[in-house]
Amino acid sequence: MSWDKALNSLFNFNLYFYSLKEQAGWNGTAQSVTVRDAEFGRLRIRTFGSYSFRIDNVPVFAAELAETMWEAVG
Repeated sequence: MSWDKALNSLFNFNLYFYSLKEQAGWNGTAQSVTVRDAEFGRLRIRTFGSYSFRIDNVPVFAAELAETMWEAVG
């Protein structure tokens, strides 16, 4: 970025950091979460129990995440 261009740049990017450690301690949702689905319309989703996750293969996860984000935009 450059001060003379008001911090605008032709080269924009996002930088993501992924942790390979297990992410634990999520205990579900206290309230229902409303999600919109093309086929079913509005859905109220709620989860119970304790959940954890870990990313085994960062390149595959990143590609899937990018594809999902791209589909949401387009």
